Amino acid sequence: PVADEPPPPGDIASDNGEPTGDDVLREYERFTLLLEEQNYDEADISAKRIIEMVIRVYGPVSHETAKALNNLGYVQNSIGQYDAAIQNFTSAIEILETLGDRLNSSLVNPLRGLGAAQLGDGRPDLASGTFDRATHITHVNEGPHNIEQVEILEALAEANVRRGDLAAARDVLDRIHILNVRHFADDTLGLLPSLMNRADWQHRAG
Repeated sequence: PVADEPPPPGDIASDNGEPTGDDVLREYERFTLLLEEQNYDEADISAKRIIEMVIRVYGPVSHETAKALNNLGYVQNSIGQYDAAIQNFTSAIEILETLGDRLNSSLVNPLRGLGAAQLGDGRPDLASGTFDRATHITHVNEGPHNIEQVEILEALAEANVRRGDLAAARDVLDRIHILNVRHFADDTLGLLPSLMNRADWQHRAG
């Protein structure tokens, strides 16, 4: 998973001491810098501050609040606070489903985060279902052969290995290989990293 983009600047103004869209943007820039420095403790504080601000500026059920919850989950997952990360990724997903539908492409990033946190929490069974759903959403929005799904499929293969279903993991590896061969049809050298990854997975799976 990755941190989400900030809200647009300057769309809400206030002269009564309440935070504004610009205030949120400034705090987001600070949050991004903390992530780049891998200062996760301070990034955690900043992410929570952003959530408080966006709820006051944009409301509790908004795309901005969903993004802020996703970013907090990202930080918490990075420092091993898996239960908290799962809660915040789930909240982000629920908001996005309320605002749109269950197949909206904006769900992919928090679903990836949720799956990663479930995997870190020792629940590869739950993670498999989460990654499956994220992959399905990419199929609906980008087509069944989109190359963007490869990273999600790699995470799905990892979840299948951890839950002991090597046959399912092999099936996912085959899907990844087919996608990469299709994508790099005119770039033989470009296929090398995916072949190395495939060999590494096969070695790990025995």
